[in-house]
Amino acid sequence: MVYFAQAKWTVRVSAQQGNWYGALMGMSNVFKQMNAVKKNCQLVQKGYRHRMMATQYTCQDAALYMESNAVGMAMAGKRSNGEKFFYYAAQTYAGALGMSQKCRNMKEAFNAFTRAEVLLAKKLIQRRRGNFQ
Repeated sequence: MVYFAQAKWTVRVSAQQGNWYGALMGMSNVFKQMNAVKKNCQLVQKGYRHRMMATQYTCQDAALYMESNAVGMAMAGKRSNGEKFFYYAAQTYAGALGMSQKCRNMKEAFNAFTRAEVLLAKKLIQRRRGNFQ
């Protein structure tokens, strides 16, 4: 999960600096880490998968949830707040798990992930009372 957060942070910083090649290569690493999270973390709570699949949410909802919690995790890491960091890490994993269950293919996951980045950036700009036009 930590490697996943580092990969996402690298993508965000590369995009903010205008290094689009680095951002694209970082996205490749994000998907690699997402697959590693899916393979390495096994939930053992009985009936969890069935309950999660029964809830009504989409691939884009899961991507936005994962993205917003990853930002919180990065901010907690900067502030050296371990309790909040691991809380947001668990929520980020829940979003990644939701994406792995709701997204039908990698193209849909990539598009949902990109849309979540845009929506989150717009919300952050609005919070600062900026103009994103």
